[in-house]
Amino acid sequence: MPTAKSNAGFRRIIALTGIAGVLAMLAVIPACSEDARAVRLARQKDLPALNEADKVVVQTAQWAGAKEVTITGPANLNELRAALVAEATTPSAGMTWATLTWLKGETVVGKIWVYDYGEWGFERSCGQSDELVTIIQKHLAAGPHH
Repeated sequence: MPTAKSNAGFRRIIALTGIAGVLAMLAVIPACSEDARAVRLARQKDLPALNEADKVVVQTAQWAGAKEVTITGPANLNELRAALVAEATTPSAGMTWATLTWLKGETVVGKIWVYDYGEWGFERSCGQSDELVTIIQKHLAAGPHH
């Protein structure tokens, strides 16, 4: 169920991107039937992987001041982990306020997007395609307007 906070975020997105931007974002939001699967993956796979991290790099979006901070130390990392409670929510089409990159040394063990009103989720791998890399490289080589 949308909340006053998620509605405020939605209104902010409309103001920044217009209705076309909102429609484009809604096209990539998973159906509500995916909520249970996403929560299960977070609890079984993603959240436990964060226990390996020895630091978190937090980067805020350009519109939020483009700040970056590295968080270390067991107490600080545990505080962040405790705040990550996986539960089904209604997707709100918010804008990413911050990205949390969880690292063990220089190896990424998890990446989380956060909206400015608290909704969050994991960025995860969904496949592997050498062909995709080749296609992207072809378009990059062709230039910005082709």
